[in-house]
Amino acid sequence: YQIQTVAKGLDHPWSIAFLPDGNMLVTERTGKLLLVGPDGTKRTIRDFNDNGEFAEVHHGDGMQAGLFDVVLHPDFATNRLVYVSLAGKVGDGENTLFLMRFRYDAGELTNGEQIFAASPARIQGNHYGARLIFLPDRTLLMPVGDAFHYREEAQELDNHFGKIVRLNDDGSVPADNPFVATPDALPSIWSYGHRNPQGLALHPITGELFSVEHGPRGGDELNLVLRGANYG
Repeated sequence: YQIQTVAKGLDHPWSIAFLPDGNMLVTERTGKLLLVGPDGTKRTIRDFNDNGEFAEVHHGDGMQAGLFDVVLHPDFATNRLVYVSLAGKVGDGENTLFLMRFRYDAGELTNGEQIFAASPARIQGNHYGARLIFLPDRTLLMPVGDAFHYREEAQELDNHFGKIVRLNDDGSVPADNPFVATPDALPSIWSYGHRNPQGLALHPITGELFSVEHGPRGGDELNLVLRGANYG
C-alpha cells in the first residue's frame, strides 16, 4: 500500500462521497460541504451554517453535533440526487437530526428539501448516529442516536431515540416497515434499542446489514441488523 495525501487543511472531515467524474463531496462536521478534486483543490459548495430556508447546522466545542454523512442515490447517474444528514437547530436551544435531499448539477447543490426530522428534538449535542446507507430496493436506512440522556427511550417506539429508521428515497415511510400497524409507534422505525450506531455496511453477496455501535466504555458492538429487532 502507498499513502497519498489528496487534500489538507480540512476541519473535522466526517464523510466522503465519490462522484463519477473523480471529484469528491466531503463534509466537515463544522458545517461545510466541500467539492474536492483529485488534485486536492477545495471549494465550498454549501455552508450549512448559513442555510437559508433550512435548519442551521448545530455544532460547537465539546459536541458531537454537526454536518454528518453525504451519500449519492444508487441511481445518481440519472437522477443526480445527493443526501446529507446533519444536526440542525430548531429553536429554544433545541436541535435534532435532519435528512436533506439535493440535486447535484455542475458542481452545485440545487432543489434542496428536508425529507426527515427525528422526533422529538433535544438540547443535547451528542449521540446522533446519522450514517446513511441505501438498500438494494432503493430504500435508505439512517441510525438516530439516543442523545445519551434519553437511552431508556430507545426501548419505546413512540420516539426516534436509539432507533434505525428506514425511509423511501423521498422521505416517505415504506409500507412494509415492521411497526407501520403498531399503535403509537413511529412507522419509520426499522430496529430499536440502539445507543449510537455510526457504521453501516451491506454484505456484498447476502445483502445482510451490519452496524457498528459505540459502547459507553469499551463494549462496542458489531450487530446484524434485522427487521423489527430490539438491540437492548
